[in-house]
Amino acid sequence: MQNLKTDCENGVIDFIVHMGDHAYDLAGAGDKRGDAYMNVFQPTLSTCPWIPIIGNHEVNDGDHYQRYLNMTWGETLGDSDDEDDTSIRSTADSALGEFLTKATLFGLGFHSSVPSNTSRYFGVTIGSIHIAGLDLNNLDKGQLAWLDDDLASIDRKVTPWILVSSHFPMYHPLLQSNLNASSTFYLGDGHEKFTTSGHDFIPLMQCQNDGICDESVGMWLNSIQSKLLPLLKKHGVDLYDAGHVHDYASTYPMCHGDVCKDESGKDIKSFNEPKGTIHITEGNGGVPGVNGTNTLKSCNSKKKEWCRLHGTGGNHGRIIVLNSTHLKYQHVENPTGKVTDDFVVQQSNHGPF
Repeated sequence: MQNLKTDCENGVIDFIVHMGDHAYDLAGAGDKRGDAYMNVFQPTLSTCPWIPIIGNHEVNDGDHYQRYLNMTWGETLGDSDDEDDTSIRSTADSALGEFLTKATLFGLGFHSSVPSNTSRYFGVTIGSIHIAGLDLNNLDKGQLAWLDDDLASIDRKVTPWILVSSHFPMYHPLLQSNLNASSTFYLGDGHEKFTTSGHDFIPLMQCQNDGICDESVGMWLNSIQSKLLPLLKKHGVDLYDAGHVHDYASTYPMCHGDVCKDESGKDIKSFNEPKGTIHITEGNGGVPGVNGTNTLKSCNSKKKEWCRLHGTGGNHGRIIVLNSTHLKYQHVENPTGKVTDDFVVQQSNHGPF
C-alpha cells in the first residue's frame, strides 16, 4: 500500500487497479475486518483513485459479495442487476466511510458510453487506456453481451490501448499443468491459506450424494476461454491481467490458444506489433508472510512455448502508457520497490487481430 501511495504522490502512477481478493473475509467479525482493511487503505485511496475488481473472496466471504457491492456502490448509485435486490445503498455511518465507498473511479464507469450498472463488471476509460473489469465468478450472457458492446464502443484513434482484467487468469504455467485438478478447490478459498503459489490444486473430488460431480480445471478453463478469447481477438485487446494464483507469470502474444506464429509457422516471441493479447498474472501483492524477494525464471517447456517468465515473491505490476504506440509493463518487487522485469509493447495498428 505504501509503494502505491508513494508512486501516486510522485506521479509515477495515476490510478490503482486491484484484481480481486482485496482482503480475506471482508464481512467477518460483523464487518469489522472489512472496516479495518478500508481504514488501513484509506491513506493510499485518498491519494490515488482506486479501481477494485471482484474476486472469489468477495463472493465467498460469508455475505455473497454484499460487502463488496457496498464498498463499490459509487459506480451504480442505487442500481443493481440482482433480481432480488433492486437497490444498492451505502450503509456508511461516518464521513470517512462515505468517502471510502466513493473514492473510486466507478463514477466514470457509470457514465461511460456503455454503462454496466453494476460493480460486478464495468468499463472505464482513463486517458489513452480503457479498462474492462470482469467477474469470472459468474461469466453470464449479460456480462458477455455488455463486454462486446463496451469494447466495440472504444475509438482506438482516441483510446488506443485496451486492458481487460479479472481475478482469474486464462494462461498460467501451473494452471495449464493441472487441467485434471479440481476446479471447486481452485476457484474456492481453501488453497489461499498459503501465501505462496503451488497450493492451488488437488485431485478431482468424488461425486456427492446428490449426484453432482466436481468439474475439472480444464473443463472450467475451456468454458471461460471459449467465451472470452474470441472477444479479445475481435476487439484487439492488448493486455489481459489477472491474479488469484499467488505468483507472477507473463506470456508472449497469444493467438488461437497458443503463441502467435509468423508466416512460416515459427513462434513470434516478440512484443513488436503483436498479433494477439498478452496475458499477465500478478497474484501476490504482499499478503502477510509472503517472501519479499523475487524469483524469476524462464518457463523452459516445449508444452508451454507461450509462457515467457514465471516467478514468485510479493509483487505488483505497473503499466506505463508511453504514447499511442508504446506501452511499458514493469514487475515491481514488494516491499523493496525494485523493478525486476519489464518489457515494452509496440503496437501501431490498434484494432482486431
